[in-house]
Amino acid sequence: MATQKKDLSDGKKLARVLLIILLVAVFIVITFFLFRQFLPMKEVTYTGDGYQAIQFSTKQEVNSFFSSLRALDSARSSSLVDWMPMLGAQKSAPQMEMDSANDAGSRPSHSTTNVQVEGIDESDIVKTNGRYIYKLGYGGLVILEVQDNDLVVKKEVKLLNNRYSVGEMILYGNKLIISCDSYMYFGEDGKPTDAPSYDETYYGSYYINSNYKSIVDTRIYNIADPGNPILEKQIIYTGSRVDMRLKGSDLYFIFNYYNYRYYYADDAKDASLPEMYIGNGENVKLEEMPLDKIYYFDGIPYYTYSIVGKIDLETNEVSSVSYFGSGENVYMSHNYLYLASTDSGKSVFYNGLRREVTYSKNYSRILRIELENLKLAGIGKVEGYILNKYSMDEYNSYLRLATTTSEYSESGFNQYNNIFVLNADLETVGKITNIAPGERIYSARFDKEEGAIVTFRQVDPLYKVNLSDPTNPTISDGLKKDGVAYYLHKINDKYTVGVGMNTDSTGRSNGIEVVLYNMEGAEAVISHKLVIGEGWASAEALYNPHAFLIDLEHNIFGFDISSPVEIQQQDGVTTYYTYREVRDFFVFSFYEDEEGTGKIKVAAKLRIGGDNYNNYYYYYTPVRGIRIGEKIYVIEDFQTKVYDMADEYNFLYKASYFNDLNNELNQEDPVVSEEPGV
Repeated sequence: MATQKKDLSDGKKLARVLLIILLVAVFIVITFFLFRQFLPMKEVTYTGDGYQAIQFSTKQEVNSFFSSLRALDSARSSSLVDWMPMLGAQKSAPQMEMDSANDAGSRPSHSTTNVQVEGIDESDIVKTNGRYIYKLGYGGLVILEVQDNDLVVKKEVKLLNNRYSVGEMILYGNKLIISCDSYMYFGEDGKPTDAPSYDETYYGSYYINSNYKSIVDTRIYNIADPGNPILEKQIIYTGSRVDMRLKGSDLYFIFNYYNYRYYYADDAKDASLPEMYIGNGENVKLEEMPLDKIYYFDGIPYYTYSIVGKIDLETNEVSSVSYFGSGENVYMSHNYLYLASTDSGKSVFYNGLRREVTYSKNYSRILRIELENLKLAGIGKVEGYILNKYSMDEYNSYLRLATTTSEYSESGFNQYNNIFVLNADLETVGKITNIAPGERIYSARFDKEEGAIVTFRQVDPLYKVNLSDPTNPTISDGLKKDGVAYYLHKINDKYTVGVGMNTDSTGRSNGIEVVLYNMEGAEAVISHKLVIGEGWASAEALYNPHAFLIDLEHNIFGFDISSPVEIQQQDGVTTYYTYREVRDFFVFSFYEDEEGTGKIKVAAKLRIGGDNYNNYYYYYTPVRGIRIGEKIYVIEDFQTKVYDMADEYNFLYKASYFNDLNNELNQEDPVVSEEPGV
């Protein structure tokens, strides 16, 4: 009996102990939920201090890395413990002697692609050596021979896979390098093939299981005989084009490959790697990029591979590496390639028990890559986002950056601008912050020890920046005026041209604005201004400086402008739909008058396309203007018109190409034979 009472007593004691343990556990859980927000947290995203590129060693390591990214990317402050574990070969042409027309000595002087850094060429849709013009457009590639009194179509190369992606080119001696985005179907063996008539993977799980791939198709052609281009090398990477640059005989390319499959697939078992093909155009087959060429940075929640490659155009040898983090903007100096990406105000914190995501200021990460060996040479981080490549510049081993900070705080949305100066270790040594609160940067330009930025909300302040002391940059009070400059181009040490939108006091657009700034003093001064068109006017040069013709030899610049024209209907009623776009290529000359004041004037207004406004095609395809000798060439997708600069830009002659495709697209609007002049 005593033993039974003892057993009951022991049982009660055990029950009390278990109850106490349960109550303590409940208390701990409740305390955790009530007070966990006060527990110390550590930021686990990129800090910019001492980060190094890590090389993948196995495919499983890639999978684990992407799994960690998914967990990091989906973290929320309310979560519990989230444990983180045109394809085809072309036949060679017969051997030929070097075309003497390509010899440098026989080429007339000519304008070149408008580039950011002197001595570093950039890819574009038009290239010329003064003897031949190479145009890449909707129909494909056309090669035009420039003769003394004529322009002759030397070769048309139809690139059907290029029909919806124009692509860009680089010209190097007797080599033409064409790079185009394409979208193709590849079999399970990695070879291009015709897509099945009904692909059930197109629906529901398109991004996960489809064999369609976005690729960048880059081809190197020998054009010693421009009438018979020979394919020497074909290079394919999965992804999309970002940029191409040429320094000496080295061509650098930057592509982005986004890992859709692993991002969208909760049950995906295998992270996709960038795929590539390098060959002579025969037996095309995509294979995964070697793991020892792919680097990552732990804790950065991005799903994009930035592929940086180099082609030695003397030997056609190709080398490439990949770094995680999208290369949104690219700047290239004579020593380094810089890739800039935006961290959109997202910070992830972790203390072993919980994760928390906060959204505040945005930051820019900058990767510096050595041109010689494509090795990572530094990582920097600054506040704010970078608008474009012109917001970056290297001078005397210092990297200068113009950024716009956007942040959400208790007081609401805030926005302001900054100038940062980074040293050779990509450490910030000088800065100016909180410039023009409430506005953002619309254009920027650096030149040696000077710089200029334009911000805008309702008026356009242009600020001069003094960078003579990298550790102590200074900025002017700003020239305030209506309008905004989207692009700045330095003419000489005295003048800078600004191209943008004219606006009224409310910020409403009112035509294209061309401004000549005098930059001699402490503050910029408007020397002269022209306004072209009305509120709907637009110009590609606002967003793409390659559309901006600059020829300092003849003191001219130019670009095309689209303007609305009213088409009177039969019933005489005017509505929004009675307006059509008309495009003209404007040539501007700049000079100083007798008082020494800088002036600009319209030297020529050259009609693009025809005068029948029923067809939209002519008014949206890219157009380029170049100068060869004493003639201006306005280059469109299906025709190039030539004008005599010495005779008030009167029309001389034209060349037409891809006529079948042109007629198919423009049955109601054939290219007219009458050529309007100035």
